[in-house]
Amino acid sequence: MSRKNQKPKSQFFSSETAVATAVAAALLLGILIAFLTNIQVNYVPEWKEDAEYQHMSEVWEDMARLKSNIDVLAAGLQINPDSRISMSTPIRMGGGELPVVGQMKSGGTLTINTQACGMELNITTENGPQLQEQINCGAISYQSHNSEYIDQTFCYENGALILCQNARSLMKLSPQLLLERGPSSINFSMNAISLKGSSGVLSSNAIEEIKLISEKQNPLYITEPAINVSSIAIKIYTENPEAWATYLKTSIENANLPSENYALLKNNSEVYFELRPSSGKKLNVNLYRAWIKIATTIQ
Repeated sequence: MSRKNQKPKSQFFSSETAVATAVAAALLLGILIAFLTNIQVNYVPEWKEDAEYQHMSEVWEDMARLKSNIDVLAAGLQINPDSRISMSTPIRMGGGELPVVGQMKSGGTLTINTQACGMELNITTENGPQLQEQINCGAISYQSHNSEYIDQTFCYENGALILCQNARSLMKLSPQLLLERGPSSINFSMNAISLKGSSGVLSSNAIEEIKLISEKQNPLYITEPAINVSSIAIKIYTENPEAWATYLKTSIENANLPSENYALLKNNSEVYFELRPSSGKKLNVNLYRAWIKIATTIQ
């Protein structure tokens, strides 16, 4: 029998080895792709959500520091109404990146003095109306643009820091407002904060700076011992009426005010709050207004 066309055994085994190597490589590649796909689908979104949650915590710290800085400047104006002090607050606009698998940062939008925020103050005494004041408060807000974690908005307005989420708002840090009930009086004091500066909107994932400069402070009304205040009515114009109404309701409850001493109403764009003393008691009112200038590159 002729063996002329038969391949040598060594060549046959070499061919089989090459095929086996190719098959093994293909299987390993398939396993690697399946593994990476499983990581991308089942784990990366969870890791991304955790990273964006951490970024939201960082931005909250920045916005809380912004409020604290404004409080410090307002306190400085209380001591010296003509003082000029500047403070800077960095805002970490972007974050939530993951090493290797997701280095893209989530960003956010910073807005200054674009939201409706103001107050109308009316004080009436036994001698008739004593104060009618319109105040434009201004606002600074950060809105997140997350891919996995729920979006949140942090808004500073009139001394308060408000958290907005799922069309609901909650006041997390209180304004410069004090309501107390004494043995023979109701005591109310407030420092209204007005933010000066041009309005603007900035979307970014970098670190942006907000520079604050104290301008001036004026007393709006100080109760005189010889004059009895009949009522003070405050109408707050805001995009967060739920937060303000809840805060005022809590303040009323903490002061143990009976229903005859107050009125509290709200709608979708404003909150109405009125204080009036009981017969034979006094209503002491101390109102101030501080101007804080905002200097940024936002346009």
